Amino acid sequence: MRVSVVIPAFNGKRWIRAAVESALNQIFIGSDGLPELFEVIVRDDGSTDGTLDALEDIQDHRLRIISDPEHLGLVASFQRAFDLATTQFITVMGQDDLIDPDYLSSVMKVF
Repeated sequence: MRVSVVIPAFNGKRWIRAAVESALNQIFIGSDGLPELFEVIVRDDGSTDGTLDALEDIQDHRLRIISDPEHLGLVASFQRAFDLATTQFITVMGQDDLIDPDYLSSVMKVF
């Protein structure tokens, strides 16, 4: 696994599912023409709006959901999300962002 897509979240129920699905829908092809492995990490920062409920039925081995019961704030949330990554490269997306299916392939061409 070479890339972690990190999504810090706080009260993002309205958007988080679409963001996660766009990350999981990556067609990530390496420079050798073979599919690359990646992970998607959602780090919830104590949401109270059901953000985690919006993701509960997504069954994908590439998805890790980590939740802290206490709201730590933006900077601490980002740092904790980065600390969870297990790969050499990390990309961050917002809980309300969508990425094109070829995003990871395009970005990783330079490596």
